[in-house]
Amino acid sequence: NGIDMQDYFMRYTLDSFAEIGFGVKINSMKDDVNMFAKAFDLVQMHCNRRGRVGPFIWKAQETLFPPKEFKSSVDYMND
Repeated sequence: NGIDMQDYFMRYTLDSFAEIGFGVKINSMKDDVNMFAKAFDLVQMHCNRRGRVGPFIWKAQETLFPPKEFKSSVDYMND
């Protein structure tokens, strides 16, 4: 069994950025699955997808099919 170093690097970076930039301790290294890190990753992938398809397409897609998981992840991160 191997260790997923990419997951640890992402968590460490997220913890460092949140504490330095916003003074908030996320402590994503403590839990096996950190909900903030998971929500952040989902929002980041969604925004990346928006950038690839362009503003006209993503706005039409999200009007027809509202991204519930994206919105709930953004709400979780804002709490």
